Amino acid sequence: MSHNLLLYLKIWLHSSYLFLILLLFLPVSDQALGHKHLLPVNPTILCLMALSPYAVHTLYRRRSWHFLFPSNLYPLLPLFAMAGLALGLSSHPTAFWAESGKWIFLIPYGLLVIVLASIIGYRYLSIPVLTFASIVSLALLLSSIITDYVTPGTFAPLGTRAAGFSGNANFSALVAVFICASALRFNSPRIRPAVSSELRHKSFVVSTAKRADADSRVLAPIFVNPLLFCLTSLIIILTMSRSGAIHLASLYLFFCFHQMYFSRGKALTTLVHLIITPLLVSLVTLSVLSSYADSPLLKENTRLNRLIHNKQVDDGSSSSRYQAVIESLSLIERAPIFGHGTGFSRTMKELPHNLYLQQWINNGVFGLILYVVFVVSAFLTFTKRRYPGGQALCVVAITGSIFSHNILDQRPFLILFGCALGLSLKYQPMQRIVLLPNERRIAQDTLIPELPILSP
Repeated sequence: MSHNLLLYLKIWLHSSYLFLILLLFLPVSDQALGHKHLLPVNPTILCLMALSPYAVHTLYRRRSWHFLFPSNLYPLLPLFAMAGLALGLSSHPTAFWAESGKWIFLIPYGLLVIVLASIIGYRYLSIPVLTFASIVSLALLLSSIITDYVTPGTFAPLGTRAAGFSGNANFSALVAVFICASALRFNSPRIRPAVSSELRHKSFVVSTAKRADADSRVLAPIFVNPLLFCLTSLIIILTMSRSGAIHLASLYLFFCFHQMYFSRGKALTTLVHLIITPLLVSLVTLSVLSSYADSPLLKENTRLNRLIHNKQVDDGSSSSRYQAVIESLSLIERAPIFGHGTGFSRTMKELPHNLYLQQWINNGVFGLILYVVFVVSAFLTFTKRRYPGGQALCVVAITGSIFSHNILDQRPFLILFGCALGLSLKYQPMQRIVLLPNERRIAQDTLIPELPILSP
């Protein structure tokens, strides 16, 4: 009895700590606290410090690291190459070494965050904790945006554009879509934990199998998915982010396609996902627009106010982005192979607002190719593991990179992607389990009848 009590207490402490970490970094609240000098160190360093204890404990106990890293090598190898290329091209004469080399070490820091988050996702994080933290993070991000409407300039530097914690409306919308994508519940084949590499830890296999069943019962998609879509839609409406609307549309199209493909006769579930969810989102959208139509909180020069009163919405950002693209293409034409050096895009009058162009400007065509290979290989890895949450993250990253250069700058995508790599290994589809002859005998001794034992 005391042993079980200690075990539950340990699990509760782990879950609580991870929940607080996710609440700090997913809604970009760490950036807002950093700007107000309320954090002891830089947010990126704080993120690494917060994730490191779990990595140290895992490496010290030699649990799973010999399996986790080689299994994730395929999606991470292009990112390793990107980090090496960025460090190598930092010796370019026009590389941007200002701000203590922050933009030089951007991708290496991101790689380290992803690796640490993958350890947490595999060993310590559960789907309910991630889902609940995502919902609360969306609520916090939404409240920060509403605060910007009530008192303009609280978080966003421009009083005409509410943005919340991130200070940038488009990036807040992109972060919201990333959080939504990682927490959505999809109709997928029944899943069980991978066994072939974890047979030496029977207790881990059994507890993970029980946890997978508990997760499927605790989180009902009929409630979770509409709530996620509604919160994300509200954030996009209040930020008036046109690119955010495109990201959400791409996520919803992928979600609908996946639900129809895996519905397998579940008419009620398909009806809820494909009809009731967008209906709820539409109702919330209409209610928000009508409630803010004559509100004194909306200033006359805000995008939302202009939209409600049928005025021109564009505030000149489209023209500035077009000029940034023209300048980016001109820079690429001058140095198409090796680029102008890591971080050079920070010297432009207007940042490219496109990660593909930014990679090409900084690290040449090789930097561009490596990023594309990274996203595509990650999508294929999640497809092989039948983890649609990771696929959804990659879909949003592909579209988000067209309109944003911030994906690799901030923690939300990096942490969510790393957690997805770990969770996708923990919750493997049972059709994928293949055991060697000497492992089949050990697997039979675990007495888990739900786990199939397949010959190679």
